[in-house]
Amino acid sequence: MILNKLIQRLMLHLFDIVGGEVVVHADLWALPPFKRIWDSDKDPNKAHANKVARYVVLCNYWNSPYVKSISDHTLRSTKLKEQIFKDKDYTLTPEE
Repeated sequence: MILNKLIQRLMLHLFDIVGGEVVVHADLWALPPFKRIWDSDKDPNKAHANKVARYVVLCNYWNSPYVKSISDHTLRSTKLKEQIFKDKDYTLTPEE
């Protein structure tokens, strides 16, 4: 019991999916790939960084409603790009 509580405290809490929406937590932005995205977004609201994080989570996380309902990765990616970036042909940069 004590060991389980200790392990839970040590685990990073990166994000939650609530009602199909991604809630990003600060720990996610500490990971080097996401930190680079955060730092490169010059918007004070970090709107683009948040969009990229939403896309990555919803397109790849095993418990995402999109992963559960759309098995084809290309179709899932296209649908999410259209929904999040408003452009089904959006191309992620190497940093993203």
